Amino acid sequence: MSAMVFMFFSGFILPVQFFPGALRTLADALPFTAIVQLPAEVFLSKHRSPGELLWVLARQGAWMVALVGAGRLVMERAWRRVVVQGG
Repeated sequence: MSAMVFMFFSGFILPVQFFPGALRTLADALPFTAIVQLPAEVFLSKHRSPGELLWVLARQGAWMVALVGAGRLVMERAWRRVVVQGG
């Protein structure tokens, strides 16, 4: 199920430009477009100015920092709760 959500909102199945208004806004707010849609647009020269390209890279970097930070917080909490038996 989660893989299907990822594939849909990343632009892998259908380009995000074809989404209706509210769904496109939701897709743009999620990190999935930075994985498939934005790199494809850069490769196809959809972002021609250096400012647009810089915005795409900054957006990908921001999502990377946010998701790595969230992953570290989850791992720290899990690390405190794990008890290993035996040995």
